[in-house]
Amino acid sequence: MQIIELELSHYNFYCPATGELLCNEDDGVNEDAMSLMGYWCDLVFEEPCIKDETLKKDWKAFEDKHADQNLGSSPDYKSFESWLKAYNRGNWVVFVITNSGMSCGPSSSTVWWVIDMDTFTEEEDSEDIDLIDNTEDIPV
Repeated sequence: MQIIELELSHYNFYCPATGELLCNEDDGVNEDAMSLMGYWCDLVFEEPCIKDETLKKDWKAFEDKHADQNLGSSPDYKSFESWLKAYNRGNWVVFVITNSGMSCGPSSSTVWWVIDMDTFTEEEDSEDIDLIDNTEDIPV
């Protein structure tokens, strides 16, 4: 998957394809967003939210293989990102967003958002597109 890295000073994040709210400071994460396939937060990395069943199965297989090869340890961020880069699911994209600020000293957190950029919202699916016929104005 393509990985796009951003550093933001806020927690407002919307899906670029659908405009769906994925996260904001007031409401937290919108786990019901149709485009959101899963996310990992560095603060609770071992507890991702994975909505897509295939992604969930493949993540578990990667975790188990990594543990077998590394004396039972969990994947680090570098091996995790390598796995994401190699994971091919069509139009899925990973946004790696790091938020930094001050909280009794400097603090930061990183979230890996896996988004299906080929998602349509129900509103988009039901919209009728009215085409204007301007062919009569074209000289023949």
